Amino acid sequence: MNETTDATRRGITLSAEETDRLYRISARVNAGVSVEEILDAVFEEFRPILPYDRMEYTNVDRGGLRLTTTWVRTTYEPVILGVGHVVETERPIKETLSPGSPPFLENDVPRYAGERPDGHPGHKLLAEGIRAVMSCPMFVADAAIGMLFIASRTETFTQRHVQLIQHVASHIAGAIAQSRLRVALEQRNAELELLHRQRSALIAGISHELRNPLTSVVGLSMTLRDSLEKLDEDEASVLIGILARESSEAAGIVEDLLTVARHESGRLDVSPEVRDLRGEVDHVVSAWQTPERTIRIDGSGAWVLADPLRVRQIIRNLVSNAFKYGGESIWINVRSTEEAGFVEVFDDGPGIPQEDRETIFEMYGTSGESSGRGEAVGVGLAMSRQLAEAMNGDLSYRFENG
Repeated sequence: MNETTDATRRGITLSAEETDRLYRISARVNAGVSVEEILDAVFEEFRPILPYDRMEYTNVDRGGLRLTTTWVRTTYEPVILGVGHVVETERPIKETLSPGSPPFLENDVPRYAGERPDGHPGHKLLAEGIRAVMSCPMFVADAAIGMLFIASRTETFTQRHVQLIQHVASHIAGAIAQSRLRVALEQRNAELELLHRQRSALIAGISHELRNPLTSVVGLSMTLRDSLEKLDEDEASVLIGILARESSEAAGIVEDLLTVARHESGRLDVSPEVRDLRGEVDHVVSAWQTPERTIRIDGSGAWVLADPLRVRQIIRNLVSNAFKYGGESIWINVRSTEEAGFVEVFDDGPGIPQEDRETIFEMYGTSGESSGRGEAVGVGLAMSRQLAEAMNGDLSYRFENG
């Protein structure tokens, strides 16, 4: 709307200077600046014609029940009542104010604060040296989006000031709403772009994860098919054992992917039973034990309420991750307290840098320094944490004593 037309509709006659300043604000708004930049421009433009030393923008949310100060500019220091100040109201703003409601005006802050309890914001404004305040509700259609406050340390506000700040607030309310929508849209676009990159990384990573065990399965199967009669019993047994282990690894990766898909669609079910964690560990580790590399298991008797399939899935991922990225030795400790049961999978690898210790629980988060190869960790740890949380548990990483 044209500034002059809007002012006329409100019964305000703008001076040439006031109209010029509103046009300059409009130009900034049309340039697509942020809410903070709009408010900064308003603060600078109108100080010569409005006697304020402080301007504040308070956001209205929670259906109009909470007011949160998100921006403050002053001509003085220190600011006692600053950004982050929150006021909870018993009734929504729109029940006490409506579009076109006049600003609240108080030209005697010392008296006003003196009639309020000690915790009232008026006392903090008084401590800043404020003597007069004015607050104006900001609406878009019939929705309250915020409050614009101005305050002075030396001057009082006139009805002309009231009309002008009301007009300014009305003028920038739509711009602030549009700026919020633009920021939200940019954030959503960034989230979609990140999701696209993560999906691409997921596909590439899964291809890599599956290629190794499937290549082994195909190669070993062909060897057994073509040369079985040339192998003695021990050689054939070793190859069959490797084939079974690599097949199990490939099947586990596929199961992890299906679990992730179920979790994302909200269809991940767990069926808790009373189980001994030591028994679940033994079940999983038996497939990994080889003459060349054994896994020590300590502890017993950790009875918990959990889905045995999901528990074994978590343990398999932890052991697999230790084999891929850990050191030469792997051992497992099973223990319990009155509150919970614990499965701790240890390895003597170089550890993960502090800044990466949560990243490894993201889909295809990496920790190149820890592995020395810059390889992806995969979906296993992220999915395993999701499974643990679904069973009222947790999954975490720690590095201690090397």
